[in-house]
Amino acid sequence: MINKFYELLKKGAERIASNSDEGLRLSREGRLLFEKILRDLGSYPIDATPEQRKAARQNHDLQKVISLYEKASEYARMNKKFYDESISNYQLGMVKYIQGYFDEAKLLFHNAINILDDLPINNRKIQYHYSNCYFHLGFVWLKDKRDLELNDILQAQIELKKSLDIDTLLSNKEGIKLCKEGLSLCEKLKKSMSSS
Repeated sequence: MINKFYELLKKGAERIASNSDEGLRLSREGRLLFEKILRDLGSYPIDATPEQRKAARQNHDLQKVISLYEKASEYARMNKKFYDESISNYQLGMVKYIQGYFDEAKLLFHNAINILDDLPINNRKIQYHYSNCYFHLGFVWLKDKRDLELNDILQAQIELKKSLDIDTLLSNKEGIKLCKEGLSLCEKLKKSMSSS
């Protein structure tokens, strides 16, 4: 009886390990397909034009990407691989971002951040991921509405500042440069609002 119990435990552990590997496989497959779609669209979510966002919404391969990331997230959650779950939420946010579904993108970026909040912060990989989430969340605030309001710009600044602080701690020169460009854009938008 004890041997049967250990055999069941072993099979359960093998199933969990294979599920975890399956989650990574799904995530990689989704990432490769998403990168191909971005190349075909000729844009990155932050720079996409309304026409590119419309093309992304009509791209049937993006539905497959969404499905792959959702399954990868579920596998990660089942196997308590919370960093992987956060990455999948972030990637789903990027898909929604390129499609122009900004509220959904914000929610997914927030979900990714909330998952990270329960992980040890002293891991550099996690810190880079935090920075990416805050950076893209900041730009989603700037893209969310045709008519930006001051509150949108202020919220973007908060998120970009969080990203900048992390990149400064990590000595991530490229991240620092991009955050400063984003913050500079926020200042320009605020000045244009006050002059009109």
